[in-house]
Amino acid sequence: MENISKMCFKAAKHFGCTYNELIQRKTKSYCLKDRLKSLYSLSFEEATTDLQCQIKNILDDIDEKMKPNFCIEKFTVGKSFVRQRRKKKGYVEFDDLNPHTWKLDNGVNGRWRKYYNVLSYDGLVVLCVTPRTVIPANQMHIGPQDYALALEQRLIQNFV
Repeated sequence: MENISKMCFKAAKHFGCTYNELIQRKTKSYCLKDRLKSLYSLSFEEATTDLQCQIKNILDDIDEKMKPNFCIEKFTVGKSFVRQRRKKKGYVEFDDLNPHTWKLDNGVNGRWRKYYNVLSYDGLVVLCVTPRTVIPANQMHIGPQDYALALEQRLIQNFV
């Protein structure tokens, strides 16, 4: 039996590869679009629950489609960054579900090339993006990076 060495979940052809290409083992790369979830209008608890379900669904899907020859040996939950894409005058309107509005700027793509690919992970699936407009109102005025870090930590605790 051949094992998938590692699976990194952190979920468009022009941006790495598609989710199906990853699970069919046609390539090792990162997938930005196919498994994205929007966190708009969700509380922190709802966002955490949705992302936990999304990870479980991806793991179950991989397990089902790759049996009996493959199994998931390891996966990682992590965070990275994207920026708003510029246009000639100003910026493209940012859309958390549209990677064409993102500038990767060595965020997800750099993390894949310099870290996960080097460590022989089989793929990276982007689950969500957390722009300021997604973050529920809070008295601490938490920013997107801290919010993403809190989501990451909660997800890690759930799967430990």
